[in-house]
Amino acid sequence: MKRHRSPDAVGEGSSRTKLSKASSESTAMGAETEQLLENLRKLCISVSLRSAKKAARNDPKPLRTDEEWQRIVQTYFDMGDSSSDPSSSQAIGEKDNPRGPDPAGGSSAAADLGLADGQHAAQHCSPVGPAPTAVSRQPSQEGSLDKSDKDDDSGLNDDHSHMSDEDEDEDEDEDEDEGEDEDEDGDEDEDEYGSEDIDGFCDDDFDDGLPWYEEIDGFARLQPSLDNPTISRRDERIIGSCDAKLIRRGMMRESFWLEMECPTQETHDLAFDLFDRYGRLNPVFYDHEVNKGSGVWGNELDHGDLLLFEELKVNTAYRRRGIGTKLVNAILERTRKKVSERVGFFALTRPGFLWSEIPRGAAVSEAQQDAIKAALGFWHSMGFRRVGTSPWLAWTDSPGHPSRQLGIAQDWIGPDDPVPDVLLSGELERTCQKLADPAVEAAECIDELTKVFPEEFADAQWQKIDEDGNTLLHIASMSSKPELVSHLLSRVPHLTAVRNREGYTALEALQNQLERQRTRQSNGHSSRVTSDAFQGFSPSSIACLAALENTAVFDLSSLSPRDLEAVSSATDEQIRRAPQLDIADIRKTLRYKYGCTCGQCIGGFLSPRMKFALVCVSEIEHDMMHTFMDDTGPDWVNFNHNLLTHLPASVRENLKTNKSMREGFANTCSHFAKCLQQGRMPTEGEVLDFYRSHESEWPPVTRNYLQRGGSVAAVANMIFETAMERDEWAGDGHHREVFGEDIDKLMVCRNDHEFGFVAGMCGYKRVRPVSSRFVDMSGRELDLDFLG
Repeated sequence: MKRHRSPDAVGEGSSRTKLSKASSESTAMGAETEQLLENLRKLCISVSLRSAKKAARNDPKPLRTDEEWQRIVQTYFDMGDSSSDPSSSQAIGEKDNPRGPDPAGGSSAAADLGLADGQHAAQHCSPVGPAPTAVSRQPSQEGSLDKSDKDDDSGLNDDHSHMSDEDEDEDEDEDEDEGEDEDEDGDEDEDEYGSEDIDGFCDDDFDDGLPWYEEIDGFARLQPSLDNPTISRRDERIIGSCDAKLIRRGMMRESFWLEMECPTQETHDLAFDLFDRYGRLNPVFYDHEVNKGSGVWGNELDHGDLLLFEELKVNTAYRRRGIGTKLVNAILERTRKKVSERVGFFALTRPGFLWSEIPRGAAVSEAQQDAIKAALGFWHSMGFRRVGTSPWLAWTDSPGHPSRQLGIAQDWIGPDDPVPDVLLSGELERTCQKLADPAVEAAECIDELTKVFPEEFADAQWQKIDEDGNTLLHIASMSSKPELVSHLLSRVPHLTAVRNREGYTALEALQNQLERQRTRQSNGHSSRVTSDAFQGFSPSSIACLAALENTAVFDLSSLSPRDLEAVSSATDEQIRRAPQLDIADIRKTLRYKYGCTCGQCIGGFLSPRMKFALVCVSEIEHDMMHTFMDDTGPDWVNFNHNLLTHLPASVRENLKTNKSMREGFANTCSHFAKCLQQGRMPTEGEVLDFYRSHESEWPPVTRNYLQRGGSVAAVANMIFETAMERDEWAGDGHHREVFGEDIDKLMVCRNDHEFGFVAGMCGYKRVRPVSSRFVDMSGRELDLDFLG
């Protein structure tokens, strides 16, 4: 919490009391006094954590030395020896109830043995002093960063810029006057940058439901010099601050978007601007011809923790003295100690400005540009480089990374402003607004173009663009008006190669828009994740995609769902026997509809990698369940309880006494796998058809299972859910650990990790990670299939 200062306080800059010209002599004396006071102070850069408990849980544990391990083992054996003595009640009590960590720094053997080993050392955060009342965090506003220009340390001499070694304990209490108390005799543990192990929410440290989210505060203070008794402790001044967030991505990757939407506006924007639902960098920022920018960042940003710099402020009077640099470096240094080398981290920021520092009047736009340039210059000087063409800059600790070799002048700055002569205006602009209006039919749009634009298609009027750089073809494509798109392609085909200000051609702009529609619904500054509820793109969007790629599509509305299943599952022999159906065009249209990028998805949505994951789970669980089939019924049900959750309670009870049903449940996993291996869509109807046509069981255990309340859906839901839980991005990564080489041999597809979407398209429950599920007041899971 910042101190409340009077308007003429040191470091208030433009907020200081303005003196009249008539008092120039007193002004000069005041300036001398201020300089004298400043010379009698020293600069302290401190870093504090707002949650000690999170740090204790998340930070890597220190490595044990050989001597420490010998001591622990010896203590453990000593405890065993003493506990064997019946007269040693204290030893027995300690064995049954091992002590926690010693407040003085030691720890019991039981506690020592409980700590993880093999991790890198980090500074441990220990709470000091009482915790303040929790204060709510308001979402930060776009453009909230107030960064100084490139820092210069010449403004403060060595006496002023050295790090404080003074012990202090700040105790914030909302019940006290102005919300603050000081304990001059407190204790402070500082690192190289004066980092404090004083954490805002230490004692009570409430659970905010975000264990992956750690708030880190940096402060620059002018503190009274210990050598000068004439200056009071109350003369301490906060002259700068930095607000950063450490995001432990690995702790919530399966619901990355959902989690990042909550804390602040900056975390929301970071997640949805740069990353996909699993926290992976959007490939457009390293694969796209234009949007990769300087090309120094790649999919290495998929891994590791994220350190988000949200706000950096230095009082006007103290800028260009290196204070901003010291604050950022202090937080980076603290983060190095909090994140293990195995995990690593990337720092990110979005340069901006404080509206309060922008003058009102005609020069607002110019002042904004100057502020942005100053902020960008500062972060560039710190080694941050732009991620593709996004507004975000990133930094890595790796000295060999390409971003560390890229000069500031080579970093991507931004698109050129459009030349006024090529911008749409007047009647042409009004016509294009009609083209973008979904309520205006394509035929009316074509008539309007014929009236307003010249007959000669080589005329410069057809090359006009709007403020976003969109041509007529961009506008028609993103409006999903296929007849209008075809009309323009036949007249001005060269527009297909023109890029807008975002760097997209008309085809790429449409693909980008559809991807956003598929994955989210935005409402102001918030977004709702809709990936799992996706049911395919509209026929008009599909037709536009096909027209821009100069290919034909099939009218899927003429086929029933059963027809589509049959076409998707048809073998080469069946295709040859039905030449009257253009199965190739139907399959291609399905791939347009469901966003397939590999060209091999069954039904347009079930990719080779997804298929392989489902087959692996089906076969493994089938074998495991049969391995323990000779156990008693209750034991078998208890052992496999997590696989039976989608069965009605009455059926689970029957499994305890009916071995045939248990075998039927296990065998249904095998039927599901074999159906997939034949290239068939694993809907309930297809699995049952495969079982009846290809399997000959005796005794008929599957039939017994199905007749007594079991279902294919209960098995399929379990398979999809288990495959998701073992996925490398949506789960714990076990599937890749075991089958990594086999996975890499298969084509990559956009649909590889969309388990909820694929399950729903097969007619089953749209599965979600546990962290993305919602329950009602009774604890029952809500069905959000069509709510996102």
